[in-house]
Amino acid sequence: MNTPLPATAPDLLTPEPLFGRVLVVDDELPNRAYLKKILTARGCEVLEAPDGAIALQMVRAHKPDLALVDVMMPGISGYEVCQTMKSDPALQEIPVIMVTARTDIADIERAFLLGAFDYIRKPFNPRELIVRVRNALLLKRSTEEVRVWKQKMSRELEIAGSLQRKLFAARPLLTEQFEVRAVFQPSMNIGGDFFDVLPLGDGGLAVYAGDVSGHGVGPAMISSMLKAMLTDLIRAYAERGPAAICTELNVRFRRQVDNPEVYATLFLALFDPVHQQWHCLNCGHPPPLFFLRRTAAPVLLDQQGDLPIGLGDERGAGYTADSEMSLAGPPGSLLFLYTDGLTEARHAAAGGELGVEELGRTVGTLLGDPSVPNVPAEALARVRAAGYLLEADDCTALLVAQIAPDEVKLSCAIPPDHHHVTELAADCERVLLKLGWSEEAATAARLLVMEHGANTVDHGQLPAGAMLSCQLRVMGGTAGLLFRDTGREWTFEDGVLWARRRGPDAPRGRGLGIIRAIASHIEVFRRGPENIAFYLLSSDFNAAKQGAADV
Repeated sequence: MNTPLPATAPDLLTPEPLFGRVLVVDDELPNRAYLKKILTARGCEVLEAPDGAIALQMVRAHKPDLALVDVMMPGISGYEVCQTMKSDPALQEIPVIMVTARTDIADIERAFLLGAFDYIRKPFNPRELIVRVRNALLLKRSTEEVRVWKQKMSRELEIAGSLQRKLFAARPLLTEQFEVRAVFQPSMNIGGDFFDVLPLGDGGLAVYAGDVSGHGVGPAMISSMLKAMLTDLIRAYAERGPAAICTELNVRFRRQVDNPEVYATLFLALFDPVHQQWHCLNCGHPPPLFFLRRTAAPVLLDQQGDLPIGLGDERGAGYTADSEMSLAGPPGSLLFLYTDGLTEARHAAAGGELGVEELGRTVGTLLGDPSVPNVPAEALARVRAAGYLLEADDCTALLVAQIAPDEVKLSCAIPPDHHHVTELAADCERVLLKLGWSEEAATAARLLVMEHGANTVDHGQLPAGAMLSCQLRVMGGTAGLLFRDTGREWTFEDGVLWARRRGPDAPRGRGLGIIRAIASHIEVFRRGPENIAFYLLSSDFNAAKQGAADV
């Protein structure tokens, strides 16, 4: 009685088409012809190379899906061909099958160590050859599909990251009472950190920083969702305090995210301008640093806290006022928020974490230098320069500085006309001269005010009844000029490019170039309905005339 063959046997006997370009490398023509006949019968496109040198030329020119390479050839051996291909990033993904008459295991081991995908011994069985070729082509196809998928995902992540960076744009909040700056550095194209600062009515302020557990697309989407939720909740619940906001946030979070392993840490602070107090709630987040003034030592706000968002039971009582913390926030004080990606960054050589104490020292040093415009961004730069690796996790830092009254030397709002601009410029000059600034530096400041004011009057298109606000702050040898208006939106760089296109002899358009020559730092941006311009000047100014002449 005949025993039937297994069900898989017919698959081995039935010719199965192969798809792909195969390079056959052999110095003997009969061998190449035989291999070509077998492979073309199965559907392969076959290229031939009689030696190693030509093989390398052809593999670079035609990028085959597979190379069948004879080991023993005059000149460049098959081993050398394989080694060269695997050391070239443009060729290393092409699988190589070594064809050899040797039976020594050491020769076979050498082929694999050089990166060969497989080997086949001479004389070979055609069916064995086809199976090994099929496996290699399937691997190449899978590798190519993975590569294409990775490229697609990389493009999509780049797009998502671009959108997220716009959503979490670290645009400062600059007012007569507050200066808030932030920096956001995701570990990938996208990140799970979230933060914002929202002005409230009557001079109040809401500020927060948070971190969604995990990395990748999911946490990034959740962080964007949390930012949107918090914007709505802060506006609706600010008068009820941080606990009410976080309780409702926890309920909404759990309704949208049903994975119990996903949660978010959050530090939320609301500023009460009447009592000059911060009302805070820490939901499992690293405690911020508080500085009573720029030259004071930092205080770690770790007295109270509660569970992260998403870990609390949405049906329970939620967060309560008992978990809140009140903090006196007089003018001149500073609040520094951050995420754990910064303090947990490890040193490349020593391996230890940065830690809160070292972060506090770094920030404190920067606060003592008023010429540093963006302390959070500079803090990350200093930490990285010190050898700490910031790429392992998302890093966010945010500084809320209340303007000290003794720094403000002039604050006013003027009608947008040249007469009032001229008077304002003269007042700024007189203030700086009285503070001991040199005549050259004070005159440069006057020129900057004149040029900015003239641009606003001539090109700002301010609505009827609008005013131009100006604040002059002086901190030692550094002065900050803050301008605000409700005219048309513009950017400093676009204005400079427009002026350059008009040519150096044009009667208008040189003002922005003069400002650039005078100011040590320039920020011009739109926030809500206002244009914000902020310039830093130094009492050591000594090149205004030369700079203006070069414009």
